[in-house]
Amino acid sequence: MNRELSSFDIYVIVSELQDLKGSYVDKIYQLTRDELLIRLNNRKTNQKEIVFIRNGELLCRTQKKFDTPKKPSTFAMTLRKYLLNGRINDIAQHEFDRIIKIKIVKKEEEYTLIFELFSKGNIILLDPDKKIILPLIKQHWAHRTLKPREIYVSPPSQINPFNLNQE
Repeated sequence: MNRELSSFDIYVIVSELQDLKGSYVDKIYQLTRDELLIRLNNRKTNQKEIVFIRNGELLCRTQKKFDTPKKPSTFAMTLRKYLLNGRINDIAQHEFDRIIKIKIVKKEEEYTLIFELFSKGNIILLDPDKKIILPLIKQHWAHRTLKPREIYVSPPSQINPFNLNQE
């Protein structure tokens, strides 16, 4: 049975990742075309943390050991160039969508790593001006394009139940 994460699942995941704020990016690996591994140094607990991402499907912490590729992919090398030794400043869900945004500060520049966990998914690195440095997958729709040097535009948001009032 193939089950997608709901917006509420993403809300819970993001709340469980909050203690990673302040952690430093130690290493980034692209295990397969759709799998990414981010190793972090958690300065609060003095522990190594591992975040595993399967594009479009899941993002979770793990203690599992993975075989890492000897030669990094272009995508992994680009992420390393901009994020290695950067500090996680914020982890948030975009509106109530299936999008997780991780803000990482390196040399006083704030980069954003976006995980779109819907449809075919995508992992996108943004520069401080919200321009796309590199997406995992180049994509184009009527209302947005995901390719290098384009301004990142989020997909249309759905209703956020936390912002609703009685009316």
